[in-house]
Amino acid sequence: MKKRTFVIAVVTLLILALALTVTACKKKEEPVVETPVETTVEPKPVEAIPETVVVETPPEPEEAYHPLISKRYPWAIMINNHADARPQSGMTTASLIYEILVEGRMTRLLMITEDEEALIGPIRSARPAFFDHVLEWQAFYSHVGNYEYVQQHPYGDEIKDMDQFYHAGRAYYRETHRVAPHNMYAPLDLLYEAAEAEGYQIELPEEGLQHFNQYDKYHDYGEAPAALSISFSYDNYTGIDYRWNEEKQMYEKFINGREMVEEFTNEVIEIGNLIILRRPHSKMPNGVHERVEYLGKGEAMYFTGGKMYALTWEKEDHKTPTKYFIDGKELILNPGLTFINVVPDSLEVKIDD
Repeated sequence: MKKRTFVIAVVTLLILALALTVTACKKKEEPVVETPVETTVEPKPVEAIPETVVVETPPEPEEAYHPLISKRYPWAIMINNHADARPQSGMTTASLIYEILVEGRMTRLLMITEDEEALIGPIRSARPAFFDHVLEWQAFYSHVGNYEYVQQHPYGDEIKDMDQFYHAGRAYYRETHRVAPHNMYAPLDLLYEAAEAEGYQIELPEEGLQHFNQYDKYHDYGEAPAALSISFSYDNYTGIDYRWNEEKQMYEKFINGREMVEEFTNEVIEIGNLIILRRPHSKMPNGVHERVEYLGKGEAMYFTGGKMYALTWEKEDHKTPTKYFIDGKELILNPGLTFINVVPDSLEVKIDD
């Protein structure tokens, strides 16, 4: 009995020993997992990224300009351009002058001015080829005779006619240093008084005339061919030359080599802008007076700063202003007097550089 118990005990001990050995082996084979050591990493200071500053290029300042006629309804005055009527009076006070063909291949001038007191002359009779320009300036029309042609125009009743014979006789008088018909003059202050007496409004409305504007200072329109001399003739014996004066930075006008000057002061007429407008010409039903077709669209030549530029133009009807465009933008004139020569389509113009 004791022997059996002993055997069992021994066997039990062997089993326990074997179990302990297996367990110990298992523990040796298991990998040792090291616990990671936490380390505190100080963050590097982040350098501030400078803000991108966008520097906007300021737009080019717009050049200042003003309406060519700004205060009063202007006068459109028929000026005699016969050789015996030159030099004329009041040219230096004009804002714009049209030169247009009349009978006998001669020309007359239509002066546009709002001057208050200049003496203007010699003044001659009305001509149909000028009426559209009178209308587009909403001007008082000063002339001596031919009122019947004004009445016959499709918009004649809208022309503010101030004919010497019918409306403003007391403003006109004849100078004694010339002979008729080259001696009719009128001071603008008396003409404006006569217009007021007729019941016309003198001051312009706030919206103005919506016609030409003019720069306060010279504006360079860019590269263009030089034009130091522009020459032509309406009648093939009266030569007209516009010559560039580099010192004055203006054009001067010569007729048969004689410089255009102010009558009583001998002051040279300085011209900042010249437009040559080619239009079809024909005769009126009376077979004497010129008819000029102004309506439509077309091209013109513009001279300023001693250079020549191409213009386009358009005119919708007899009353609305003719609009001129340069590079697609409405033309703003440079400082100085503006001359517009309306010439027949076939007239040759010579330009020298």
